[in-house]
Amino acid sequence: MNLASTSKPIFQDKCAGILTSPILIIGAAHSGKSELAASYLKQNEQTAVFGTAIVQHADVGAKIADLKASRPSHWRHYEEPLELTNQLRNLPSECKQVLIDSINQWLASVLITHSNRYCEQQLEAVVLDELARLTDAIQSAAESRQIVCVTSEVGAGIVPSHPIARNFRQLCGKVNIKTAAICKSVVLVSAGLPLVIKS
Repeated sequence: MNLASTSKPIFQDKCAGILTSPILIIGAAHSGKSELAASYLKQNEQTAVFGTAIVQHADVGAKIADLKASRPSHWRHYEEPLELTNQLRNLPSECKQVLIDSINQWLASVLITHSNRYCEQQLEAVVLDELARLTDAIQSAAESRQIVCVTSEVGAGIVPSHPIARNFRQLCGKVNIKTAAICKSVVLVSAGLPLVIKS
């Protein structure tokens, strides 16, 4: 079954008219977050899609390619693992919609870039400082645009044994909390089905 072809009616039936931008879509990996997030945006509007992953594995690249292919061809895709905040602040006026996919990949990119320069405590301070700038840019952009952000919930499984993985898990929880706090709507996705937890 093609999730992208079946999720739109479900998402709109559940959420139409009750979500206000900025919107955060959160759920487990491969739960249908990206497809549902895109389905909430108007397909014919000029849309900026920001991918935030530093692609290190072929399967991640394949997943990104599949998502791009499922979206309208006129949507503009940008790979912005580190310059997301600046790009949001310099959006062209004709761009009325923004999809950020995803916040957790943005966090991973920040950690990959800075992990060799800072200790764990310093790294958290860097992340939270960057996040403050990012959430401010999201709020500013949402004043005149529909903003939908995607992020993963990574804290429900067992505690990772590797220190870097544990650090990412802990920081992702903090990043998600702060991002959800500034978003006017939050939707939890499980098995492709949305549950509005803030609106």
